[in-house]
Amino acid sequence: MSQAQSKTDEFSIELWRKGIHLSSLSIPLIYSYWLDMTPSLLILMGFLLFALFIEYFRFRPGKVHDIIAKGFAFMMREHELDHKRKSYSGATYVLLAAVIVILIFPKPIAVYAFTMLIIGDSMAALVGKKFGRFPIFGLKKTWEGSLAFFLSSLAAAWFIDSLNWETKILGALAATIIELLPIPVDDNLTIPVGSALVMWLFMIAG
Repeated sequence: MSQAQSKTDEFSIELWRKGIHLSSLSIPLIYSYWLDMTPSLLILMGFLLFALFIEYFRFRPGKVHDIIAKGFAFMMREHELDHKRKSYSGATYVLLAAVIVILIFPKPIAVYAFTMLIIGDSMAALVGKKFGRFPIFGLKKTWEGSLAFFLSSLAAAWFIDSLNWETKILGALAATIIELLPIPVDDNLTIPVGSALVMWLFMIAG
């Protein structure tokens, strides 16, 4: 297989991953317009418990392990497939992050932080893999991908009415930096929780 074909296949797989990732936008949309904190948390915790149940069997030989390995392995990251490390999937971290930000932070901050995770992270991955040419200081990230994260996060900010633009810009910058740094925790958790914390502290200080 040629290098160009390999990159094309890798980008196609990333499209699948981010297509599923974008479906998580339903969480901030439903929380914004239809459900309050308590029912949102109850539903999300139910999904989280189910995800942890699946993860439990995914780490062990059996039918569940075989189904996931055969049907979904092509969309999973290398560390998620390493059963010795027993790394939870990105989807489980997404649900955990949603529970944390909704439980702790004001609704506008929780909605914006989680929206940045979904939109910003998706755009960073797709743009970085397709157009990324300039790596950032030896990290496995590119300037193109990080810029896409920041700009798409700001674009999402237009739909958040209850935060001022200083808070939105700071949140987008914080989320972009967190996504960029090699933090040894899944960024589906660190991006929304970290950016929400920064915005919350900024609002309190102001």
